[in-house]
Amino acid sequence: MSSQMIRSSFLGLAAALALSAGAVACGPSYDHTELTGTVTGSLQGAEINFQHVTVPEGTLLKVHLVSLDSSNKPMDNQLSTDDPSVMQTVQVQSDRDYAFLGLKVGQTKVTIKANENTVLILDAIVTPQPAP
Repeated sequence: MSSQMIRSSFLGLAAALALSAGAVACGPSYDHTELTGTVTGSLQGAEINFQHVTVPEGTLLKVHLVSLDSSNKPMDNQLSTDDPSVMQTVQVQSDRDYAFLGLKVGQTKVTIKANENTVLILDAIVTPQPAP
């Protein structure tokens, strides 16, 4: 076999591998995250948006959180906080519902991942409880 044929065969194999890898990697990708169904309880001052989450100390905020891929199918979410002594996040019984628990006054960050990729980082603020 000539060196020209070996090189041509090698380039063809390399191109085929690159195309097959591209086909695998071209599946649906992250599109957006929805925050709906917010329940703040009886205390005022709890809120969430795409920049921050605010919860009074000793209370919680429940939100329906779903990340969707480019095919509009739900992705698996994972939530974590940089300082769980200030705020914790837990998945509640309902599908794709999460609670943000204000444990002590302070600030931290909440990271939201979709299929293990970071899609949002929120400033997380725990405020003092409002006066009765």
